[in-house]
Amino acid sequence: MNIHPADIGRTGRLAVFELKQLPVSAETVVKLLLGLSLLLAFWPADSHGASTRTLDIKKKIIVRSQQVKLEDVVSNYDILTEKERVLVIMDAPTAREGKTVTIVQLAYMLQKFPELMDAELDGPRSITIEPEKDAPIDNQHVARAKSEIINHLKSTDPWREWKIDVLINTEDVKKISSVGDFITLKVINLDRTAMLGSVSLRVAFLDAKEQKIGEVEIAPVILREVNIAIMRESFSTGHLIEKEDLKLSPIWMGQEKNNYIVNTDDCCGKELAKKMAAGEILRPADLLDPVCAKRGDLVKIDCKSKNMMVSTMGKALQAGRKGDAIKVENITSKKVFTVQLTGERAGFIGLD
Repeated sequence: MNIHPADIGRTGRLAVFELKQLPVSAETVVKLLLGLSLLLAFWPADSHGASTRTLDIKKKIIVRSQQVKLEDVVSNYDILTEKERVLVIMDAPTAREGKTVTIVQLAYMLQKFPELMDAELDGPRSITIEPEKDAPIDNQHVARAKSEIINHLKSTDPWREWKIDVLINTEDVKKISSVGDFITLKVINLDRTAMLGSVSLRVAFLDAKEQKIGEVEIAPVILREVNIAIMRESFSTGHLIEKEDLKLSPIWMGQEKNNYIVNTDDCCGKELAKKMAAGEILRPADLLDPVCAKRGDLVKIDCKSKNMMVSTMGKALQAGRKGDAIKVENITSKKVFTVQLTGERAGFIGLD
């Protein structure tokens, strides 16, 4: 079927305008459109001059991007200029079954490009447009790429000091698999602030001559193995932690800011804020600083000024933990001061 975009400009637009103005039935619309198609089919070929180009339209179009370009729909695209080849006709269909358009609809779409007014369309009445189906995944190929990415990271600070693993999501697997076979690869870290979790990388794939055959940007999740504190036995709320109560167990950590305890010395002497079971992970929120003074306890108070330090005794009027500020009454003067607890029955007050 032959259609010229310029013909649509003279007849098609007028027909559409008139149909919009008249209250016609669906059957009448169909008949009018069929009549329009026949009119265009038999329009004299020489009415556009000797410079008319014929664009051979494919019956089935496989689209590999998010847009349908002129070079995708034309089989003899060698008659197009470089600028014409990349003209965007429409958005690519997202449904896997694709989309069907008529050659008349295609001619309408091409009207917006003045450079194509000398072109004639030759092709089937209907054209199927489909997105490219996913290529089969080469798991061995992806596994080798993952192994080389890990090897690269292990030779780079700070990862060289860590035991790491890499998780690659489905979209990145497709990107790597699409490159095809390779000999080696090079990795560039695009975000030097991120060390764990999702890290942006650019991966260039090279052949035997170290020529680049493909390049992709991926965001794998980098995990680090660390030893964290867990409970050896079950303990009740208020238990004071000793080093023997804990053991270290490995875990894969995917974020730099974590909620784990990696040094058991930081826990010793602290109080459990809740009941803990054997094997349960101990977190900072599960610990309280120990009670340093109870109401009525005698507290040694260090008083510091610019030039000297003196100590006195006071009676705690409140209970408090290390770091808490409590009211303390001086035994001699009966004056009340606010004291910061620094240890068991010990506190500090600044006189400056």
